[in-house]
Amino acid sequence: MSIEHHTSNLPNEIIEIILLHLPIKSLLRFKSVSKSWNSIISDPVFTHTHLQFSNSPHLFLIKNRSFQGAFSLLKLEAKKFHREAVLSGPYGWNTVLCHCNGVLLLTDSYFKPTCYALWNPSTRTETYFTFRYTFYEDMNYGICYDPAIHDFKVVFAAGKNYAVFCCKTDTWTRRVGFPFKGTHSGVFADGAYYWVWRDKEDVRHVVYFDSRIDKLKRLQKPKQLTDEDHVSVACLKDSLCLYCNALGDETKVRFWIKEKGSSFKNCWNEFSVIENVQTSIWSFRPLCFLEDKIVIRLESARFLIYSLCDNTFEEFVDDELCFVDLDPYKNSLFFTNLNAVSRRRRVIVID
Repeated sequence: MSIEHHTSNLPNEIIEIILLHLPIKSLLRFKSVSKSWNSIISDPVFTHTHLQFSNSPHLFLIKNRSFQGAFSLLKLEAKKFHREAVLSGPYGWNTVLCHCNGVLLLTDSYFKPTCYALWNPSTRTETYFTFRYTFYEDMNYGICYDPAIHDFKVVFAAGKNYAVFCCKTDTWTRRVGFPFKGTHSGVFADGAYYWVWRDKEDVRHVVYFDSRIDKLKRLQKPKQLTDEDHVSVACLKDSLCLYCNALGDETKVRFWIKEKGSSFKNCWNEFSVIENVQTSIWSFRPLCFLEDKIVIRLESARFLIYSLCDNTFEEFVDDELCFVDLDPYKNSLFFTNLNAVSRRRRVIVID
C-alpha cells in the first residue's frame, strides 16, 4: 500500500508537521509521492522552517585530504570532532568563500578567481557562474538569502566597488560604496551578511548587505566601543555576535549579541566577558554554543570550551585540524534558481 494512500485522510497541516521532522534524503524522495507532497516540500516557507528543525549547531566541513574536491563532515561531541561522512563536491572546487542556509560559495582558485559555484551538499545541487567585472583590489565575498524573491544573492566587494549577483534573475548590479582595505571574512546571521571592514584610518566598521535594496550599509556598534577597539564578528545561535579585547586588557574578551528581529538598529546586549585569555584576539574565533558553554578556536589545533556559568575553561587539541579551515555546516533544502545541476554521485564514508 502506498504512502499516499496511508496519508490521504490526514490534513495537509498534519502531513507538513510530520515531514518537517524527516531527513532531507527522505524528503527529496517523497517529493515524487504526489503533487501535494511535492508542493509542501518545495514551498519556501517549509524549506526555511525545516532548516530550524533539522540542524545541529555542531556540524562543520573541512577539506578532505584523500579525495580531490571532497569535504569531510565533522560533528563536535565531547571535546572531539568526529567524522560523520565525506561529501563529494564539484570536482576541483574545494575553496569555501562563504556560506548561507546550507549553500556554499566555492571557487577552484585562491588567486584572482573569476569562476564560482554555489553548492548545497544536502541536496547535491550546484550552479556555476562567472564574475563579469574587473576589480583590482582584493575581493571580499558574501552570500545572502533574500526572502522576498526566495533565492540567493552573492556580493563581491573590493575597495570602494561592489557587485551583486542575483541568482533568480541571473543579473548583476554594480555599485560604488565606501572605501575599505584588506580582505575580511564575514558571517551570515539573522537574515543578513556582515563583515568588519577597515577604512583608510584603520577604524573598524561593521558593514552589512541589505538584500532588500542590494546595498551595503554600516551598522552602529555598541555604544561602549570606541574607534580604537579592534572588533570581530561571529555567528552564535544564528545571531550576530561582536567581540573584542577589553580596553587596555588583552587577557579579557568582551561579547555582545545583536537582538534578533531588531532590523538593523543598535540593539546590542553585552552577555559575557571572558577573562584570562592566553592568546591574541587575532587567533580567537568563537565557533558555537554547547548548551551554556562557548566553543572557541585558538591557534591552529587548540580549542577552548568556556563555561558561562562558572567562568572556567576546558582545553582540548585536535591535531588533525592543524591549519585547516572549519566551515559551519547546515542540512538544508535550499537551492538556487540558476540552472541548478543535480548529481547522484556522492562519496560517503561513515566511521
